Amino acid sequence: MIRAAWGTVALASLLAAAPRPPLRAQPAPAAVPVARSGVYRNLFREIGKTDAEIAAKVDAAIHAFFFGDSTIRNYDTLGADEAYILDSGNNDIRSEGMSYGMMLAVQAGLKPEFDRLWNFARRRLRHAGGDLQGYFAWQANADGTVRDSGPAPDGEQYLAMALLQT
Repeated sequence: MIRAAWGTVALASLLAAAPRPPLRAQPAPAAVPVARSGVYRNLFREIGKTDAEIAAKVDAAIHAFFFGDSTIRNYDTLGADEAYILDSGNNDIRSEGMSYGMMLAVQAGLKPEFDRLWNFARRRLRHAGGDLQGYFAWQANADGTVRDSGPAPDGEQYLAMALLQT
């Protein structure tokens, strides 16, 4: 017990003595809120990246998400005209993941990928009748069968937002 405590004290002393990089100055708050100005901070630009470097980084991330190899890709096709976003941590499909994928597809101009995701969500997750008619099941298996039929507000809202962007 004493040994562990001394080790902690020694580690804390070393960390305190280590040189630290200078803190970056925080940007001043915007004079006009983003909601009114439409001007968003670009954190990549703030750390000195060029527009070309930023575009390359975003394009690479989107390409990996939709078209990368199976170790990195989150987008998978099912059948002739459907696709889903797999929650790799839980090995299932969730409405919020589907909606995030649809939003990314819209913003990246990937209409075929958007349409495949929407086809899956509309056909397999959307309730056609009953008390939940029009809502989407929040969780499904990778084969498209519903695991939990209850809706999730975040998934519902982002699905609607993605559809409004098209």
